[in-house]
Amino acid sequence: MIYTSDKFHGQVYVPVANWLLMVGTVIVTAVYNNTTSLGNAYGVCVILVTFITTSMTALVALIVWKLHWLLVFAVWLPIVTFDALFMTSAMTKVPNGAWFTLMLAVILSSIFVLWRYGKERQWAAEGMNRPDLTMLVLKAKDGEWKLSRSMGGRQLTHIKGTQCICLKIFEVRRLILCRHRHLLRQSRRPCSYRLRRVLTQIRGPSGC
Repeated sequence: MIYTSDKFHGQVYVPVANWLLMVGTVIVTAVYNNTTSLGNAYGVCVILVTFITTSMTALVALIVWKLHWLLVFAVWLPIVTFDALFMTSAMTKVPNGAWFTLMLAVILSSIFVLWRYGKERQWAAEGMNRPDLTMLVLKAKDGEWKLSRSMGGRQLTHIKGTQCICLKIFEVRRLILCRHRHLLRQSRRPCSYRLRRVLTQIRGPSGC
C-alpha cells in the first residue's frame, strides 16, 4: 500500500488491486459474446450505485450533519423516486447479461458481512476471556503487593523507570527503542505508556 498524499490519510494506491481489476476486466470482456450484454451489466451497475449513493447521502445528512428529517426527506424523495424508476426498468435486462452484476454484488456483500460478523465474534470472545487483575496481583495483609499464588507468589518491588505495554503483538522497531531510550534511563518516577501499531504514510518515488 502506497500513500499518495501527505494531507489525506485515506488516499492510497494499491498496485495489487489494480492488477486484480485488470485481470477481472479482461475476463469479463472475454466471457461476454457481445457488447449489448456487457452494456446491460454496466447499466445495472451504474443505477445501483446511484440508488445506494442517494440513500447513503440521506443517512449522512441525518446522522452526521444533524439536519431536520423533513428537510432531508423533501430532498431525498424526488431523487430516490427517479432512481427507483430507472432501477426497475434496468432490472428487465437481468436475463440478458445484467445477472453478472447482481451475482458479483451478492458475493462481495456476503464476504463483507461475514468478515464483520467474524470480527464482532472475535471482539466478544476477547472481552469475555479478559483475565481479572486479582488473578495476577494480590494485596498482602501488610499492605504490600505481591503476585498471586499461580504466578509464584513473590513480592513486587518498586522500580524507577518506564514501562512499555504493547496492545498487540507486533515487531518493535529499533527506531522506537532508540527514541525512547533516554526515558528508560533518566526517568525519576515510575510511568508507563502503551505502544500501538499505526500505519505509516509512505509515498512512492514518483509521488503516486
